[in-house]
Amino acid sequence: DTVPIAAQPAGFGAEIRDANVPFRLIQAQFLTQLLLMVPRGVFIPNIFLSVLAAKSAATLLEIPVGHRERKTGVVTLNRRLYEVCRRCFNEVRAFKRAAPLWEQKLKNLSLPPKRNSSEDDQSVTG
Repeated sequence: DTVPIAAQPAGFGAEIRDANVPFRLIQAQFLTQLLLMVPRGVFIPNIFLSVLAAKSAATLLEIPVGHRERKTGVVTLNRRLYEVCRRCFNEVRAFKRAAPLWEQKLKNLSLPPKRNSSEDDQSVTG
């Protein structure tokens, strides 16, 4: 199911299935433009890329991927995890505060050319 990012603390109002998906295909020119808007040195650049792509006027195609639950190991909460979460929260909050700036830049993006649905069908099944 699609999870609105607006339901998360940052409240960007963009619908993304998995904002931190590790595998993406993005046209190089479009990606270059998005990367210029991602703050340098952030811990979670994928989140910012997802938000920027979703908020742009680009057409996005998301293909669901199956998920398997962890079979071994235990998730532990420790001080390091707390520090990472705090850092990420602060980065997202700063990015949200800068929204007027990057939203204006999104209006001036050169978007990838739109593909017709038959091309999409071929690439997914191909």
